[in-house]
Amino acid sequence: MISRRRLLSTTATALGTALATGTATAARATDG
Repeated sequence: MISRRRLLSTTATALGTALATGTATAARATDG
């Protein structure tokens, strides 16, 4: 079973990556 701390860390990393990707995409679209 996955530990809660590892799950939170993985979730936070995934959210951070998604946020960074979304920000980059929005910036690129705005720059456009």
